[in-house]
Amino acid sequence: MTAQDENEDDAMRTLLRSDLFRNFMGGFIIGAVAILALQPGARTDVLVTKIQAAYATLI
Repeated sequence: MTAQDENEDDAMRTLLRSDLFRNFMGGFIIGAVAILALQPGARTDVLVTKIQAAYATLI
């Protein structure tokens, strides 16, 4: 592993641990759950299954 590879690894670790990345991903997850939750109620059984599946992936 060269010094450049180590610098790139450090940069990636810094990005993944940053507040900006965490806040962006948190907002994305909240938005995805909201989109699922606000779908039309005609197929509520499918909606409940989707929400449960989305919640299960977060845990």
